[in-house]
Amino acid sequence: MSIRGRAASRQARGWGLVYVDGDADLGTPERDDGSGVLDSMGIAHLLGRGAPELSGLDGAAPLLVPERLAMLGGDPRETRDEDRRFLAESGVSFQEGPAFSADPAGTAARAIAAVAAASGPVAVHFDVDVVDSGDLPLGNFPHYGSGVTLDQVTAALRVLCRHPAFAGLVLTEVNPGYDADGSQLARYIDAVVSAVAA
Repeated sequence: MSIRGRAASRQARGWGLVYVDGDADLGTPERDDGSGVLDSMGIAHLLGRGAPELSGLDGAAPLLVPERLAMLGGDPRETRDEDRRFLAESGVSFQEGPAFSADPAGTAARAIAAVAAASGPVAVHFDVDVVDSGDLPLGNFPHYGSGVTLDQVTAALRVLCRHPAFAGLVLTEVNPGYDADGSQLARYIDAVVSAVAA
């Protein structure tokens, strides 16, 4: 890695992250089925687990301080008990789908307040698969029956995007091929625009 790359990586350690996603993404190469797909391993690598080439990109792990990470909306069926223990022991704020959908604005406010307690900007990651695919069938990896609605996620995103520490929104996993007439994509775009406008 170049000197500039190392400096950028170290600077990223000062960031916070609110991860609104249907999956905890705590897979590791050791648990992988041989696919080599890293999509389900992002959080694991940020927290220092997994392939050392990725988890220690700047020579030291973790890339993200655990206390600067909050995870919202994960489908409980997709998270192992050992991963819940790991998150709790690491000091990561973790609210799964049922708690999130019961109070989306409240859980979002508590999450970003905890992550922003230290100085530094906060990024928000929004994977559309946090929304129950029965309500919004756009997720590349669908989650049916999670009970999390687009309206609930929109309420949470509004809270997150208007916080003074908010510095950017990352949008992932939208598959427009699942939406023949474009109506679901229009709902998604309206939700994101209304959140950012807030």
